[in-house]
Amino acid sequence: MKKIFSISILSFICSCTVPEFIPEYFKNSELKATFKNNSGQEIKSLTFGAEQYVKKLKNYKLTDSVVVFNLKSGDSTTVKIDERNLNGNDGSFLVKVVFQNNKKIKSGCCYLTTGMILYKYANFEISKDTILIKNTQLHKF
Repeated sequence: MKKIFSISILSFICSCTVPEFIPEYFKNSELKATFKNNSGQEIKSLTFGAEQYVKKLKNYKLTDSVVVFNLKSGDSTTVKIDERNLNGNDGSFLVKVVFQNNKKIKSGCCYLTTGMILYKYANFEISKDTILIKNTQLHKF
């Protein structure tokens, strides 16, 4: 009985932190995201970030983000989010786009767990009313 109790306590503790036996390349991973503006208009700002649960606020909040300004129609940009800037909570990534006429669209993608990024890259295509996720790739385990 003591063994079962000890194993269950150890499992619980390890599930809430980044265990040491996880390979280094996975603990220090990043997500590289490429955005292609196919909207026919200039994007005033594009925000891409990790949206994670913050216990103090009892709500989700962007905990790390990158903002790109003035992305012309037909242009592409690539940004990176590094997991070392994230807290140890679950969450996902959020894309917010504001066009020059102040029209806003947003989309979520790419789950992260206990602060670890599961995806290596994601490619997005931005149209005038939609953000399409073209493809993603998981980190190899």
